[in-house]
Amino acid sequence: MLTIRFGPRGRSCDGVSRRDFIRAGAMGIGAWTLPGLLRTRAAVAASGKNVRPRSVVLLFLAGGPSQFETFDPKPLASSEERTMTGTISTTVPGLHFGSYFEKTARFAHKLAVVRSFQAPYAIHRESVIEVLSGGTTVLPILKNVPRQGASLGSIIARLKGASDPRTGMPNHALLMNPELRERFITDFIVPVRLGSESGPLGSAYAPFEPGGDSIALRNMTLNMSAGQWEDRRDLLRSLDRFRRRVDTQDSLAGQDEFTQQAFHVLQGGAASALDLSHEDPETVRKYDTSGYIVHSRQKPGNSSPSTLGRQLLLARRLAEAGCGFVTVMSSGWDHHSNEVNYDILGGMRNLAPPLDHALAAFLADVESRGLENDILLVVTGEMGRTPKINKDGGRDHWANLSPLLLAGGGLNVGGAIGRSTSNGGEPATTPHRCGHLAATILHALFDIGQLRLDPTLPDSIRRLIENERPIEGLA
Repeated sequence: MLTIRFGPRGRSCDGVSRRDFIRAGAMGIGAWTLPGLLRTRAAVAASGKNVRPRSVVLLFLAGGPSQFETFDPKPLASSEERTMTGTISTTVPGLHFGSYFEKTARFAHKLAVVRSFQAPYAIHRESVIEVLSGGTTVLPILKNVPRQGASLGSIIARLKGASDPRTGMPNHALLMNPELRERFITDFIVPVRLGSESGPLGSAYAPFEPGGDSIALRNMTLNMSAGQWEDRRDLLRSLDRFRRRVDTQDSLAGQDEFTQQAFHVLQGGAASALDLSHEDPETVRKYDTSGYIVHSRQKPGNSSPSTLGRQLLLARRLAEAGCGFVTVMSSGWDHHSNEVNYDILGGMRNLAPPLDHALAAFLADVESRGLENDILLVVTGEMGRTPKINKDGGRDHWANLSPLLLAGGGLNVGGAIGRSTSNGGEPATTPHRCGHLAATILHALFDIGQLRLDPTLPDSIRRLIENERPIEGLA
């Protein structure tokens, strides 16, 4: 049964009150049929002056990539601290990357490398959740603690609408396709999914995860016979018959938005974006990272072609089709050297080449399509790595400095933001944390002055936009 839950003041989590429903009844029952409701929400979203037509693609390097071997190599530091893979110059004078990022270095003038970004914890699960929630989830360092905040993707979906009013595309998506299905990689799937949850904002803003087990996906089927399709259409029509049944068991927002998402996916919205047969074959070829083989330290001899390029291409297609926030997970970056994790040299040799290729392909593609101002790319992980190399040739967990790379989205790019200490272990300038990153993203996607005037803004989001400031020099 379609039911509605109202909050303590008679208002649902989507800002709809009992009085609104009474008023809607006076207007006529047609206003609250499913198509009428969706059209009303679309009109409200389209009329909002606070929303900019931009999307975010977050490439999350789960495991904690080393700042030294990626974008802050410290070539003048001692041999125990500086990058183990050498450096390469970029298109920005004086800016160097780790040597594996030759292709990405050609786009450095279009990138912002934040060298003063700190992770919340040096523990995977808690830090993953905190980074993905933009600092809105305050967790004690304990296992099995319920989250207290919502993910950045869900916050964006709440502010933009659970789906794009033009295309019906879900505004929050999660692409997770690890190359190797083994413990040291798949262990990160759970915290990334936890960090992507909608929390107190409600299930309407949960991520759409193609091929996964997301709430949104459970409400739709991508492979249906003609008979099943007719059944689903009947189901959609039948929802209208529940329009006046208001009780306190469920969320109208969640039910209706999932119905909307299912309908548009089945009609072609997200399904079309996820179908690479609609893409220019030359573009698919440029993104292709299947020639890079990802190997297992845990099970020598086990290997798999990299799919990272394909995931980033799908992310671009989803963003271009109207999805407001897409998270892409790349896993295996826990390079402290043990029986299941590579050391720095082995780990970078395994994962850096496909990452470099996929990043460069994405940046070139976005530029060629004129989307540089429309798509904001964010690349980070849940932590960084220790300045000193351990006895096994790895770097251990480190929260005091973490890699962060941004491109597009109307930001001021073209060099380094902030500085780290000479040994690459701490910020030497103003530290930037998860809240600063969240504020940077929000300022890129919304008119914050107008957003503050929204009376339906949840308190948690209002606190975020009022208390946090964007990374200095970017917004």
